[in-house]
Amino acid sequence: MLSYLANLNTITFSAVQILLFTMFPFIAESLNLSLSLVIGVFSLGSFLFLWSGPYWSSKSDFAGRMKILNVGMIGQFVSFLLLFLLILYSRHLPEAVTIALLVISRIIYGAFSAAIIPVAQALQLDLSVKETYLKSMLSNSMSLNLGRMIGPIYVLVNGDSPIGLMKGVLVWLVFIMVSNFLCKKLETKQRLIQKEKMIFDWSLITKELKWVFLLALLFTCFIGTLHNTFGLHIKELFDLDAPATSILMAKFLLGSSIMAVVSQFVSKRFFNDPWQGPLIIGAFTLFCGAMGFALGTTSSQVWMSMMVVSIGIAMIPPSYLTLTTFFSPSIERGKKFGMINAANTIGYTVGGFFTAVTLKLFSHDLALIITTSVLVSAIVLTIIVLQKKRIAI
Repeated sequence: MLSYLANLNTITFSAVQILLFTMFPFIAESLNLSLSLVIGVFSLGSFLFLWSGPYWSSKSDFAGRMKILNVGMIGQFVSFLLLFLLILYSRHLPEAVTIALLVISRIIYGAFSAAIIPVAQALQLDLSVKETYLKSMLSNSMSLNLGRMIGPIYVLVNGDSPIGLMKGVLVWLVFIMVSNFLCKKLETKQRLIQKEKMIFDWSLITKELKWVFLLALLFTCFIGTLHNTFGLHIKELFDLDAPATSILMAKFLLGSSIMAVVSQFVSKRFFNDPWQGPLIIGAFTLFCGAMGFALGTTSSQVWMSMMVVSIGIAMIPPSYLTLTTFFSPSIERGKKFGMINAANTIGYTVGGFFTAVTLKLFSHDLALIITTSVLVSAIVLTIIVLQKKRIAI
């Protein structure tokens, strides 16, 4: 039961996140603010994950996963509710007050919602045995991709009524919060009574998690680069205007999410390796697909390349998340997933900065080729080093 609830929380987080991305133009228009300002404020909230993710996930090692998971979901609900009310009544407010309330909404989101993903991941491992760790992480990654599918589909179905769409989200968030609260008592109490350690413990990274931290950082750097260059690449390649580019991007992203879910579903049935097999396949398909995407010149080549890339995107995160289970006692799972969450935030930021610099000096294709090559090289190096240390079965 708790495993399904962890997946449901993950799907909800992912779906609401992608849903809000699609609503940026509507939010900016409703609040009478520039689109760049809205995106900037939303980015501020996401950047807070760097601190709040490790804090809450580490807290869950001692306070309990379900309690902290619900803290994250309550934060997402309050943030979304404030945004909803702001859209309804902003025309009666001065611009400065509107901006301030939007900032508060995103600070609440960044401060609390960061708990959801790492705590859900730790909870799923708590409910698993060693032989099923990879399958648990594949389930979590599948849930993220299902959310990325459900969000756009929900927008397409209810796109004519953004206010009604937001009301539906609020009702669903209430349902998830109530479910979390009612199921909290199902969690087994196996917490150590000990002093909480420093939340962001660099010694844990440098001593034990350095390879996992590096892979998480480089993977999200690659994802950040792909997302930042994707629209420009297909716009230039097919000579599209902005609306047509957005529609084609949505189709690509939906197709990519479907391919990722299918790949993870198949992997759950056939992979028995703790982490090596999916990581090797992920590195190979990611490299081939990214090179094909960067160098492709026809629609069919780009589509095929994105589907191949999606296999790599589906395989790599569950592999390095499973790898965290081979270090430190299980009581620190929350802390470890918090560290990985911090690596993700840093990676997205670095990817965006690197893309901006590369676009200014060279080309968007070069940015993608470099980040792909560095990531795959790091994966190969990680496998070689850890196999020598016998971090395997």
